[in-house]
Amino acid sequence: MSKISYYSLTEKKPEKYISYLEKLSTKEWSEKRDSIIKRDKFTCNTCKLTATIFEKDFMYRKKTEEETQEYKKDIANSFYNAILPEFKSQYDKNTLPQFLTFQKNLIIKPEQIILQVHHKYYILNNLPWNYLDDSLITLCDKCHQKIHNVSDIPIYSDNSMEVKLDYTKCGTCNGSGYIPEYHYYMNGICFDCSGNKYIELK
Repeated sequence: MSKISYYSLTEKKPEKYISYLEKLSTKEWSEKRDSIIKRDKFTCNTCKLTATIFEKDFMYRKKTEEETQEYKKDIANSFYNAILPEFKSQYDKNTLPQFLTFQKNLIIKPEQIILQVHHKYYILNNLPWNYLDDSLITLCDKCHQKIHNVSDIPIYSDNSMEVKLDYTKCGTCNGSGYIPEYHYYMNGICFDCSGNKYIELK
């Protein structure tokens, strides 16, 4: 289903009545979001997990390199302990026997990995897509929330970025605009600040 353009939204009602959620539902944001996630190779910049893939009603993702190595060690330990216990001292238990290496790229079935695009800073009255690509990064929803929990994302009065505003983060979502545990309803948009992140913008 095609998304509505921001221009079409402004034809239906005044710009000041268009919510942040509606802006994030536009064609413009969808295209910007997709381009950033594609640039970042569908991977969270922090935890390095890749997006969940849905195929034939099956949910999975490829293992990270670290997970692959850990998996190989676990299999090697199990193999030597269970099958060749009398010879285990003769082998490197962190190395898989050659005939087991076909399993090293096994895909795993995890919890859903939801990718979002994070703004490193905000500019008052800027539309979500009117930012330089360098100011946007891909994060999974958990890492995105963590950044907002522990950091104050700067908000500036205009594009000159000379005046930093002292706005108050929404206490419900910690300024992320999302509540991850409610991702299934209205895309998890914060019901308290309506996705606007700051109390002053409610």
